[in-house]
This record gives sequence, C-alpha cells and structure tokens, in this order.
Amino acid sequence: MRIIKHVLMIILILLILFPMFWIVATSVRRDNAAFSTKLFSSRYTFQYYKDLLLNRKNIPQQISELKKMINLSSEYSQMNPEELLNQLNKTEAELKRQMDLSKQQIAKSEKYVDEVVAFARERTDEMVQQFNALKEEEKQFFENRLQDIYESSEQFQLELTYEFIQSIEQVNPEQSRYYSQIISRHSPEFINAYQEIGQSLDSYTTFIEEEYQSWFQKAEGSLDQSIKNELDTIQSDFLSLITPDEFSYSKWNREINLKGYRGITGDLESVLSQENFEAWEQLTELFKATAREIDDKLSDYETRKEAILNDLEKQMAERSEIVEEYLTAEVERKKAYDAIRRMENQIEKDKQAMMGFEERMSLLDQKIQVSVYEISELKELISVELKKANEFSGSSRDEAAVQGVIGELAKIYHKIKEMGEPPSSGDHLNALSQNLNWFLTNENELVQSSGSESLKNAMDILKSQTNPVINDLEDYSILIQSYREAQAKIQENENLLEEQRIILDEKQAQTQELMAKYEEVMTDRRKIDKAKRMISLLTELERTGDYDDLSQYSALAAKFVSEFGLIDNPAKDLLAKISSLDKLVYLDRNYDVETTYLKETVDEIERVLAQFDEKKKSYVNLIYANVMIKSSELNTIENLQKAAYNRFSSELNRIARIASDLSELDEYQEISGSLEQIDKNIFESLQFWTKKPEQQFMRWLINTIILAVATAGITVMICALGAYPFSRLRFKGRKYGLLFLLLIQMFPIVMGMVALYLLLRFIGQFLPGFGLDSLWGLGLIYLGNIAFNMWLLKGYFDTIPDSLEEAAMIDGSTRFQTFWKIVLPLTAPMLAVVFLIVFMANFNEFVLASVVLQSPENYTFAVGLQSFSYGPYQMEWGLFTAAALIGAIPMVILSLSLQRYLVSGLTSGSVKG
Repeated sequence: MRIIKHVLMIILILLILFPMFWIVATSVRRDNAAFSTKLFSSRYTFQYYKDLLLNRKNIPQQISELKKMINLSSEYSQMNPEELLNQLNKTEAELKRQMDLSKQQIAKSEKYVDEVVAFARERTDEMVQQFNALKEEEKQFFENRLQDIYESSEQFQLELTYEFIQSIEQVNPEQSRYYSQIISRHSPEFINAYQEIGQSLDSYTTFIEEEYQSWFQKAEGSLDQSIKNELDTIQSDFLSLITPDEFSYSKWNREINLKGYRGITGDLESVLSQENFEAWEQLTELFKATAREIDDKLSDYETRKEAILNDLEKQMAERSEIVEEYLTAEVERKKAYDAIRRMENQIEKDKQAMMGFEERMSLLDQKIQVSVYEISELKELISVELKKANEFSGSSRDEAAVQGVIGELAKIYHKIKEMGEPPSSGDHLNALSQNLNWFLTNENELVQSSGSESLKNAMDILKSQTNPVINDLEDYSILIQSYREAQAKIQENENLLEEQRIILDEKQAQTQELMAKYEEVMTDRRKIDKAKRMISLLTELERTGDYDDLSQYSALAAKFVSEFGLIDNPAKDLLAKISSLDKLVYLDRNYDVETTYLKETVDEIERVLAQFDEKKKSYVNLIYANVMIKSSELNTIENLQKAAYNRFSSELNRIARIASDLSELDEYQEISGSLEQIDKNIFESLQFWTKKPEQQFMRWLINTIILAVATAGITVMICALGAYPFSRLRFKGRKYGLLFLLLIQMFPIVMGMVALYLLLRFIGQFLPGFGLDSLWGLGLIYLGNIAFNMWLLKGYFDTIPDSLEEAAMIDGSTRFQTFWKIVLPLTAPMLAVVFLIVFMANFNEFVLASVVLQSPENYTFAVGLQSFSYGPYQMEWGLFTAAALIGAIPMVILSLSLQRYLVSGLTSGSVKG
C-alpha cells in the first residue's frame, strides 16, 4: 500500500511540475517546443534570453537605424551634426562587425562540412556499388512482375495491347522497346507496321541529312556565322519533326518551309553564287517532295494503326459496354436517390407547414371557443324569453332588426358548412354550428318575441359578435384550405416516394449486378497503369550509373510504392536508406552555394557601405541645412539584405534542420557531432540577419517593478492606517463600515472599467502624469483594491493584546506612538504578506493595464508579454516563455526575502486571543 502511495505521489508531482518543465524547455529550444512531438531536443540555445536582456540590434535593425538617422527621426532630432555623425560612425561600425561575425560563424562550419561531405561521398559510392550488385536481380524482379500482370487474362491482354499501341509513340525509345515486346504477343501486325514506319522515317532522316550536308559543304564558304546558325536551327527542327506523333505536311509547311526556308531565302540569295543558290532552291523543292512522301507514309501507317485499334476495340466491346452500362446505371441510381432525398425534404417541409397551420388554427379555435360560450349563454337567455312569447303579443315588435341578426347568423352557419369537416383542432366549429342552427330553426319565434326588451338586448349583443366571428372564420377557411392542400401534397409525394423507392431498389440491384464486372475492368485498367510505371522503373533502372541516377530511381520507386502499395523488391532496404542519404547529399551540394552567396552579399554591402562612408558627412551637413535627402546607398543596402535573407535563410534553415534530423539517426552517429555543429553555427549566423520583433522588455520589467513596489507599499500604509481604528477604536458607523468594506470586496474592480477609464481621462486633462497611458494613473486604479487587505490587517490587529498599548500610554505615549512603535513592528509578518499579495497581483495584472496603457514604452510586464505570443509567421513561444521566466525572478526574490514572515503572517489572525 505504501509503495502505491509513493508511486501515485511521484506521478502527481510529475504532472504538477510538467507545465514548468515545458516552459523552461520551450525557452531554450530552437525548434517550436509548443507543437513539437519530441519531449527532449538537442537544439538548445540561450538566444532568447540574450535578445530580451541585451536587446542588441542585428543587421536589419542597424540598417533601419542608419536610415532613421539620415531621415533625422524623432529620437535623433535633438542631436547636433557632430553627435549625429558620431552616432552614424558607431552604427556603421557595429553593422560591419555583425556582418563579419556572421561570416566567421559560417566559417566555423567549414571543417565540419568537409567531414560531412567526405562521409556523404563515401556512402554514396558504397550505395552505388551495393545497388550495382542488386541491379540485375532488381531488373528481373520487375520483369517477372510485368510478366505476371500481362498474363492476368485474355481480355486484359487485349486492353493492355490497345493501351500500349496508343501510347507507344509518346514514350522514349527505351520504354517503346518494352511496349513492343508486349504488343508483339497479341498484335504482331502492328509491330511490323511500327517497325516499317520507323525504318522509313530513319531512311528519310538519313537522306535529308545527307542532301543537306552535300549542299552545305559546297556553300559553306559563302555563309557568315549567323546564317549558318539559322540554317542549322531549321535543319534541326526539320529532323526533330520527323516522328509519327509530330509530323504532318501542313505543320512542316508552316513551321519549316514558310518560316524557315522562305524566310532565309532572301539572305542566301544575297550571299550565294548563282549555282549554289539554284542548288538551294532545288534542295528545298526536294525536301518539299520528301515531306509529302513522309506524310503519305505516315497516313498509310495511321490507317493500318486505326484498323488494328478498331479490331481490338471490337474484341473489347463487351468490357467497354460493361463500363458504359455501369456508369449509366450509377448515374440513374444517383438521380433516383437524389429524387428521393428531394421528396423527403419536401414532405418534411410540408409537414412543418401543416404544423404551423395547426398551431394557427388552434389559436383561432380558442377564439371561436369564447364566441361559442357567449352565444350559448345568449341562447339560454333567449330561450327563456321565448317561453314568455304570449306576454309580448301586444308590444311593438322590431322584426327587421331580429331578421337582420338572423341573416348574419345564417351567413356564418353556411360558411361553416362550406368549410366542411374541420381538422382535429377545429372541434368548436361544430358547437358553433349547432348553436347557430338553433337560432335559424327558431327564427319565427324570435321574430314573434321581438317586442321583448331582454330579447332585443340579447340580439344586439349577438349582432356585435357576428363580425369578429366572420373575420375569424375567413382566416380559418384560408388555413383549412392551405392545410388540406399541404395534406394532399404530402399524400401525393408519399405515393411518389414509394414509387421512387421501388425505382431506386431496381437501380441499385442493376448497379450491384454490374459492379463486380465493372470493378474487374477498373482493376485491369489500374494494372495497365501499374505496368506503365513498371516499364518506367525498368528503363530508369537500366540508366543508373552514378548516385544521381540511383537517387532518381529511388524517388520513382517511392512514388510507385505510394500509388500501388508496398513491394518486396530486392533493393527495397537499400532504397529506404537512400532517402535519408539524399538529405545528406542535399547538404553537400547546397551548403557551399548558400554560404558563398551570404559572403558575397556581405562583400557587396560593405562595398556600398564604403560609398556611403564617403558621403555621410555631406549628408549630415545637408540635413542640418534643411535639405531633404535620400541615401540611395542605404536603400541599396536594405534591398540587398532583404533579397539575400529571403534566399539563403530558407535554404540554410532547411540545411540546419536536415543536419539536426540526421544527427539523431544511428547510421550517422559517426558524424553526429559535425552535423550538430553545422546546425548550431547556421542558427547563430542567421541571428545576425533575421528581422526580429521590436521589444523594450527590460523597460517593461522595470516599469512593472516600480509600479508594483509603489502600489504595494502605499496599499500597506493605507490598509494599516485604516484597519487599526476598526480594530482598536469604537466609533459610530464602525460596524457598518466593516460591512461596507466587505460589500466593496464582492464586486471585482473590472466591473468599473468604463468608469475608471473616464475618470483617468478627466484627471489627465489637469494632471497628465496621472491620466490615461501613464503608469501613475494605472497605479491610482490599483490603489482602489484595498478592502480585502484591510480585513486581513484588522484581524491581525485583533490578536495583539490591548495591554501592550495601555502600558505604553500609561508611560506617556500617544495613540499614534503606540501604533507606530509597538503595533506596527508586531504586525510586520502580516504587513509582509499584504505587501507580497499586492505586489504579485499588480505585477501580473493584465486587463486594466491593457485598457489604460497604449504606448509601448509605458507597457507593464503582462501587457508587453502579450506581444511575444504572436509573430509575423508563427507564435513566438520561445521569446514568450523566456520572458515569462525572467519576469518571475522579481517575485521569487521578493518571496525568498520575505519568507521568514510569510508562515507566521498567513497563519496569524485566524483566531483571536
């Protein structure tokens, strides 16, 4: 059990300390530890701490400073000419020094690079020798796989032959040899035609070359070099055009005859003798006739090729039909599926609409329910009056009014009947209809009793109800009609949906039936692609002679594996090693190029800087003579720096990353130290050239320390002076004063942010040093958060016996003297606790500081720290964590300094006595 507890404790400690470990590791790692998959790294640096603590300007910043001086920006505007010139000299000297340091840092790597280069060349030679030993076996392996693919099935052989016939004219001669071997097994007649046209084209090429050379040798003495070059270009273009897939007479006439021969004829006529010029014209006519013959030969070849392809297509017709049928069936299946989805969506929309209609009808039904209740009550009242009909026989009757009301009721009654059977939510319509029917049935009795005052009043009330009911019924009628239309539409769509589902089932069954055959065809077509890629591998394999060829073959094999899966070829393990060795070869070939470019850039900048050095005194004099100037030299230097950095930084960073990655591999342990040094030196050299974010970290830290110490000290004084009366004195309002302090503590100060902002803006109009964007203005806000600390001190004061103060007062001390000389010394532990609490809270406070402070030079530590959490291209986690650790030092120092007070201070005041 004890062992388990210890293990759990160790695990908890590791989990608790891991964030701190991560922060420390990130602050000294060159790779981005925040997102790195590696817990530990060999790429450590203290550059972030140097940048924060020393804040030395590197090359881009020095160039920027030179431009600021020439433009006499605000920080240099108060200098006199001599001071400005001295500052220019210092900055220029520092710029030269940093460029020299960057070159020296690169020079440090030369011996390490030589070691790496020697190792790389030795390993590449070994790789080539090992591969040459496996070359024949590798070739046989792929040839066997190619044979296996070819022998898959008769139909596949047809498709492979068809595809290779179509592609044979586009591939290189080495690949066409393999193509011909495969095609000859199934279509020897095409190979005969292909070989015949190839021989014919070769003979035409030889004939054209011989005839041209025969003429050229005779006319060469009369031609200048430009005409010779032009003739050679025309002849070369002519010969390169003589291929089955390139040549046509119209293309030859356009590109060779019209643009070439006719274009140069005028120049030849002016320099050639009559005999040689006539020979030239005869030669062009001969070439024209030859071009026609070539075109005829190729037309015959294309005709024979087309016939062979048509014959193969007929034999493959069934498989082509399978593909077409499947694709057609799949399109129809998708259409049926999409139609079902659309219908389901439409049905859902209509159901939602019906629910909306039902909700609105329910609301109208509730209104009609009220009308039904009122009409029912009136019916009961009127029925009572009708029983007294004989009493009103002599009274004056208002028959027209009663008949008018009955007419309105009849309209309502017929409107309800026209609406038909209402939905389930319209139950009160039937009740309304029954009540209205009673009035219509008893129309004569109502007319006879129209002399009754009670009946008149009831009928007047009934008349006032008719218009609202008619309006409600109009709305109800429209809703019922819409509801029934939606219901009918849903029913129609549901019927169509069932039909469409039957169609979809049929299409799916049809697609499923064709799928197996379709997948077989697609598998064979993938095999065709695989066969083509194998032939490419074989032809590349035959060309391998040195490491470059081997590297190219390795890349081609890797691409083949990525597309067609792993293969167990004899050179598999060797090719896997080549991928990492390629990185080493890349380092070998590119390091010298990029470092040479860096050095050339430095030399060029120094040359331009020397020109600036000659003119800078004149520039300064012109500046102070109020003449606007632009230093072209500084602009040139800036452009050189930007262009150079954009080029060599990416390449050198890549080389550094390669060196770092390879140094961790077991096979490169022999040169791991050299690789690490190359990586380190490149990083340190690039630090001189990298454009870094502007920061004033030390000023932010000093601002925060001053602000936190001042506010903490003032808070301790105010709280001590405020807590003592609440502890020792008895005065009116003491109890409610303490409760008021507690109430204040319940509301965070951030709630008053807007009010505080307006208050500081108002104060700043009269006291700028205490307004917005000022540290002392922020300090005023921090001083407002004293209630909690006053409670702490009040509790601690209560623990100090009153007798000590009473004895001192008996001896003649005043109340303030007892407070200052007796109580405060005894309260030192709690004062230290309050001071530390306030210091830490104000040191790390961010929200209020970010609102009040706008100028970077006034930032506090927390606000300035935020600027390191982002960069132009990535999060600046290294700077961020390094700054956080440096910022923790003042708090650690203060905590250790006050450590002897903390325990007693934190544990005191909790119990009185």
